[in-house]
Amino acid sequence: MARISAKFDPAKSPGTGEKAQDKTAGYLESFKQLADAKKNGQLALVYIFDSKNAKQRSFDTTMTANEELGIALKLFRRVGVDVAKDAIAREQFGNNVPLFVAYNAKGVRIGDTELRGYKPKFSGLMRLLGKAAKGHGKMSLKSFVKNYRSILNKIDQIENKKGNVAAAIARANGNAKKIKDLSKKSDELQKDEAKILENEKKVLTAAKAADLPPTKKDVANAPAGGG
Repeated sequence: MARISAKFDPAKSPGTGEKAQDKTAGYLESFKQLADAKKNGQLALVYIFDSKNAKQRSFDTTMTANEELGIALKLFRRVGVDVAKDAIAREQFGNNVPLFVAYNAKGVRIGDTELRGYKPKFSGLMRLLGKAAKGHGKMSLKSFVKNYRSILNKIDQIENKKGNVAAAIARANGNAKKIKDLSKKSDELQKDEAKILENEKKVLTAAKAADLPPTKKDVANAPAGGG
């Protein structure tokens, strides 16, 4: 279970703005996810790209691997628009991809940033995200990234310790005393993890993140490592 992700949901069901030709308003705002984000008071980010561009896959891989960006995107409802599959988007934005368009929680378009040439330099995008998120939650985007990164590090540490304890139990060869002591340690780690996960929930709630906190089922099925 990945706690950070640069995944964007494919844009769904253009509405009344489907035929809009105004680049600054209309078509993008017609997508269902943006309407839902506005209704729910969520930040939103539209990623406009071209899946037929030879550089697209490498760019996406680099973007996905960027931890700071992945954490920041947790605050946003993320929508992907592929100009290779969308004639209107191709007409309006095809010469500007990859392009990111950010909206605040009131559905107001804050701005956009273009990474022409698929150069994975995300400083401009991070500034745009920070601008869109200003005043949204109880902390700035920069503070959220710092807080959540600390949580991820703590989760990684706990998972590593749990793995070490499990391995030690497996090597105990039925030694009852060792197993008892190790099981006690395992229980302590579970309690520590529960506290960290509760803090994670509080941070996500305070920041009004669009991504929901992981469920107990998510945590139970998570691979080793918190990130």
